[in-house]
Amino acid sequence: MKLNRRRGATLGLVAVCVFVIIILGVGFFILSKIIGGGREVANATDAGVLTVARMALSPTAVSVNYNSLSGLAATEFIGLDPTVTGIGNTGGSVNMQTLNRVFGQAVLVALNAQQIDTPLAAQHANEVATAARAVSTEIRNLLYNTSTMDSHFISVAHSNNTKMWQGSPVDLTGSIQSAFMRPGYSTNVYFHGSTNLPVSPPANIYNNQSGARDKNGDPYMAGYVNFNIPCGNGASVQIAGVPVFPQTQPHLVDIGEFDASTTDPIAGAYLPPNAFRANSQAIEGNAGSIGGTAACAIVGALESDFAISMPRGYVRIINGEDANAQNTPITNPVINGQNDIFNNELWPPSKLMVSELGSNTVYTQNPSVLADFAAYNADTTGTATVPPYSGGVYEVLSSAPYYREITDPQELITVAKGGTGPGIVNSPVDCDAFNIWDPNRARCKADPTGLNPGSMPHSASAAFGRSSATDPNPPQTGYTNIEYMKASLLNQRANGAKCATVTPPALPSGMKKFHTDGCYNTPTNAVNFGQIGSPMDYLDQIGDNGSNACANNILQFIADRMSQVDYTIDVNKVRGALASQPLQMGSTLALYSPGPGSLVLTTVNAGSYFQGNPASATGVNDGANSTQVVPCENTYRIDTTIINSNKGAGGSVQCPIGDANYHESPFVDDAPITAVDRCMWTPASGWRNLLGDIKFENTAQNGGQFCKPN
Repeated sequence: MKLNRRRGATLGLVAVCVFVIIILGVGFFILSKIIGGGREVANATDAGVLTVARMALSPTAVSVNYNSLSGLAATEFIGLDPTVTGIGNTGGSVNMQTLNRVFGQAVLVALNAQQIDTPLAAQHANEVATAARAVSTEIRNLLYNTSTMDSHFISVAHSNNTKMWQGSPVDLTGSIQSAFMRPGYSTNVYFHGSTNLPVSPPANIYNNQSGARDKNGDPYMAGYVNFNIPCGNGASVQIAGVPVFPQTQPHLVDIGEFDASTTDPIAGAYLPPNAFRANSQAIEGNAGSIGGTAACAIVGALESDFAISMPRGYVRIINGEDANAQNTPITNPVINGQNDIFNNELWPPSKLMVSELGSNTVYTQNPSVLADFAAYNADTTGTATVPPYSGGVYEVLSSAPYYREITDPQELITVAKGGTGPGIVNSPVDCDAFNIWDPNRARCKADPTGLNPGSMPHSASAAFGRSSATDPNPPQTGYTNIEYMKASLLNQRANGAKCATVTPPALPSGMKKFHTDGCYNTPTNAVNFGQIGSPMDYLDQIGDNGSNACANNILQFIADRMSQVDYTIDVNKVRGALASQPLQMGSTLALYSPGPGSLVLTTVNAGSYFQGNPASATGVNDGANSTQVVPCENTYRIDTTIINSNKGAGGSVQCPIGDANYHESPFVDDAPITAVDRCMWTPASGWRNLLGDIKFENTAQNGGQFCKPN
């Protein structure tokens, strides 16, 4: 009996132990499912919030179309969308990957405005910064404590396995929350060493955090740091970027660090957040209890960074206006004076003998005729015989046909010897191009104002069929100022005036290409002898074969500004582009980059690509009154080579004969005149993407009087 009791007690103990073990096993199993299910919920939450951080930088998930914005925000930053290329394309969008590029462009405009230091540039810099903040606000409105990213979290969280909780889906409690983490860390915009910054930016613009990444040694722009950038005229621009951590993947962050970063670090409430928190929950399938967790993640731009730039920036290339359009148009300049009366009968040794028949002037190419009749009329002995006469003496008339040939010798004889009737006086005068203007030779009857009716040169020109060939058609390519002055002199020369007064036009004209040391005479060359060249032709002309260093400076100014468009653009690319297109007077070209590494000069009209209207030289340049405006000039003499071109004058181009085929020159007496070819560099801030202008001009520094026509 005792043995059976012992066995029964042992069996009961074993049963109790087995029962306890079973209970513990079931408990541990249930506990492991609860713990494992909690881990599955945590994993789903982690995956969901990481997806949110990744999708925050997705152009398809979070973006704003520029055409949905207004003002500068709609147009200023289109080129920062890498998908928008080519002239005429508009629209485009901005997202968290490209948003820091918008801030970078605003920084460039502010730095350029600081260099320019004009009230208008300061105003424009703040307008661009305001537009950048407006763009950013739209992105912020999609990300800052909104439901925009909820669906991305739920999609991923629901797809994660929670079988230990009977497949209960992981849901959000509330919407995704946002924070602004790690001020001072990197945006995805860096400052390439080849990008010219006209002034030094503020020190806090760079990521100076310990161990911060850079782009091959070039510093990234810092995020969530206010940049106070002076922009000239005592004003400044306030702007900041967003840390998106280039070369880094999105990753989980500590909840405590997240919670400490929920306050916007930059005033103005325009920056989007860069970190996100998801509070989640799921129902445990067996007990029906609710379990939840929280996770935080920060963005990362592993393969998305950009050099600071202004992709649609451009430089305008302007040529001044046609002088014939800006001034009283010149018509009928002499193009060939070979048949001119001064170039023939009045040119030594040819000459006209002039005398008086009563009160009228007569002239002849045969000096002996007038001398013989004068001697006959003066004879008082009665022994002189009437000289032989075969015609060739002409009388000056004041109306058409302006001359009359005297055929009767009796007209050349006095009515009665010693009487007071008509007759040739006994002192005929030798008149030629050099002495005809002598006041002591009044009988030469030359009109100082030109070949006017009633003057002897006008009558002789009609009698002998002598007139210069003129050109009534204005030149198709227009006049530079020096061509206008040349035409003015030859226009006055056509009238046979004693003197021609040449006055420089009040306004500068455009430039053409020619050799400034050359001599250009018509008809070997046209009156408008210059040729339409490229901007590089004009700049080389001003450079005067390398002796004028400022021409290279102008090239460098352009290259410096265009490096803000693409840091690979250098002086050689600028030189090549400037040589690629002709630049007419009164025209404007645009120098721009259609894609990485390329530079193009185009005649594109105003449009969506160039917001500043490059087809108009009157478009706003906010650096117009800046001390940074730099002229580059070449001064040279133009009398004897261009105006009143002399035979044998000129260096690289010589005149084989005087201008318009006159023997030596249109006029004997010269006046020294100098002219200036000028290229003016005017930097711009980048407002409406205009980075600067170069304008070509031609002026004359003085005028002068030219006398004694050949």
